[in-house]
Amino acid sequence: MILVVNYYEWKKACKSYHDADRETRFDDTWRWRRQRAIIRAFHNLIVSFRSYVEHIKELVERENINQASKEYLQNELSLFEKSHITCFVVLLRNMMVHRQVYPLISKSIGREDPKSGERYFHEFQGINSEEVVEYINSPGHRHSKEAAKPFLKQQPKDLDIESILYQYFVSVNKLHQKVMYACISALKNELITFCDEATNHLKDFNGNNPINRLQLRYLHFLLRSQERFDPVLKLSN
Repeated sequence: MILVVNYYEWKKACKSYHDADRETRFDDTWRWRRQRAIIRAFHNLIVSFRSYVEHIKELVERENINQASKEYLQNELSLFEKSHITCFVVLLRNMMVHRQVYPLISKSIGREDPKSGERYFHEFQGINSEEVVEYINSPGHRHSKEAAKPFLKQQPKDLDIESILYQYFVSVNKLHQKVMYACISALKNELITFCDEATNHLKDFNGNNPINRLQLRYLHFLLRSQERFDPVLKLSN
């Protein structure tokens, strides 16, 4: 999934900058290259978040699943789209598109380890909240901008974009799991039949198969895991 690739490229780009010593950071060429990589990774990730959600919407509408599963997924998608963090990530994406600027800044703030009591510096890629407020107050797209305000009000002046995007990545993965298991639940009988036929086929044939042995094992795992999801789907109905 390209979303996962983009997320770890973003993490890699940020880590490369944070791990460098101060002397290296004073090298203008090195800093410019690393910051360009961070901006590119940020752009790709923000865009792929929205592309993934649009893909899931189309999948739910297109997939031949029963009405109960479809209604469950439509409700989960609606809750996800209305969540404060989703609205904020959409605002970030729109802000990049409309302003053609990427106001990321590398921040370092002092913190205290709650266990040891030692002081350390927490480094992160951030955005000054005043820049986001300035975009919110600009003309156009009032509804989407207003929807992002509740999340923004909970954040400090310097927004920890790395932490926010991690939270969102986790929430997208949870949504992905719900979609996957709901579809498996709706198509369980067909998938079990397919697994049986594919298992027998692969015993004696190594040619061009519709599924390989690793994929088949993963499908078996999903079918077993899905049984824990069935009660959730029934409760929602």
